[in-house]
Amino acid sequence: MTRILADLGRAHDGLEALVERIDVWRWGHAMIRPAPGFIWGDARRKSAEPHGRVHFAHSDLSGLALFEEAFDQGLRAADEVLAFRS
Repeated sequence: MTRILADLGRAHDGLEALVERIDVWRWGHAMIRPAPGFIWGDARRKSAEPHGRVHFAHSDLSGLALFEEAFDQGLRAADEVLAFRS
């Protein structure tokens, strides 16, 4: 934890006093592996629906792990939020 806070502290003065703990998870580079029917099915559509005021945007919501899909999902979620505020 000391090494992490020392590194981050160079850009964020006073960070060490604010941090109580750091959880580190080592995950591999994950990509969605859709099952047959996922891309065009209800499960994918439902996973993109807002949960209250929380709107989701991730490439997995399209079924394809591509940067362009993540960008498109971000635009969709932003449009939903802006429409929600109107």
